[in-house]
Amino acid sequence: MILVVTLNPCIDRTLTLEKLIPGGHNSVEEVREDVSGKGINVNVVLQHLGVPSKAVGFEFTRRGRPVQEFLASLGIPFVSVSLNHDLRVNTKVFDRTAMQMTEINCRGPQLTEQDAEAVMELFAQELNGADMLVVDGSVPPGIPTDIYARMITLAKGRGIASVLDASGRLLREGLKAGPTLVKPNLLELGEYTGHPLENREEILHACRDMIARGVHGVCVSMGGDGALYVEESGAWYSPGLDIRVLGFQGAGDSMVAGMCAAWLDSADGSELLRSAVAAAHGSLLREGTLLCTKEQYEDLLKKIPVERIE
Repeated sequence: MILVVTLNPCIDRTLTLEKLIPGGHNSVEEVREDVSGKGINVNVVLQHLGVPSKAVGFEFTRRGRPVQEFLASLGIPFVSVSLNHDLRVNTKVFDRTAMQMTEINCRGPQLTEQDAEAVMELFAQELNGADMLVVDGSVPPGIPTDIYARMITLAKGRGIASVLDASGRLLREGLKAGPTLVKPNLLELGEYTGHPLENREEILHACRDMIARGVHGVCVSMGGDGALYVEESGAWYSPGLDIRVLGFQGAGDSMVAGMCAAWLDSADGSELLRSAVAAAHGSLLREGTLLCTKEQYEDLLKKIPVERIE
């Protein structure tokens, strides 16, 4: 079972336009709303792939329990600290002409140290019996930025592999605990190094810096330029496939799910990257926050090219 932490769940409201005109009049062609949050998306894709998982985190209940209801409808167990706050709503604008997503994300409700300790206590209980841990996404204001590091440390002490997918201070603090796998995108990796990464050599150097700090492997998503996976034994690259993208939301989270599935199957570096890219592509082929299906994943897995690089 994979334990997936989501501390800042949300509703994603996706607006699809033919062409976004900044400062002008825009006509919306499609609207959809999905219960989301990076960890929630990982749970959903794992469920689609047939990999058992459990969600743990906060549930904000002022307007009901949409996260609980959504996960229950899929048969995904969810244990939470319930708080009387509004669930945040994020707005995503998809420009079909430019094939570009503009994201307007809310920070979430203001929480306290006591809330953080309550979710840590729940997490420590639920970690029993887990085969792998995923800590994923942002945290609400008031939650300490070392919370992922604390969770990874607990998992490590029990011999449980972990995946970290975060940015900024959450990423930097989390790396101090030595997670098993890390999945930054190119922007997040550049923020970690303190400067934009201009070429493959710089990207590989940044990944190897993380590995030197105790990380087993780093998978970097690079948008239209494909993805890299680096570990001490080598590095691999996939350019991906030329596909018609219908939605960007959840592709990175699907990549995390693909990494987890491959890791539990004891896959080598090339197969781990292939699995990650196949799952990400499956979500790119679906609109809004709809996510990769098992049929898509298995079909794409046969087609994703991967090459070893120096």
